[in-house]
Amino acid sequence: MLVPNAKIELATSKDAHRPAMNGVLFDATQKRLVATDGHIMAIVPLKDEEVGSMDTEKNVIIPSDCFKEERRRDEDIVIVTGK
Repeated sequence: MLVPNAKIELATSKDAHRPAMNGVLFDATQKRLVATDGHIMAIVPLKDEEVGSMDTEKNVIIPSDCFKEERRRDEDIVIVTGK
């Protein structure tokens, strides 16, 4: 998956008691990234070439640190899911 320039990880929660809000939801069915901290919500639509060949039935929460690391390394994020 290619990550758009929007720094969506800034909208994630830093609260350890909210693990689902500590990451960015990759919504494969809607082809978008969604993040919230409980007060604000960020939604970034993705283009088909950014999504790649992901199984469109699965949604994945990606830790926000992965996005920060991706920007630092300038590499694509690869998501591998089980059955």
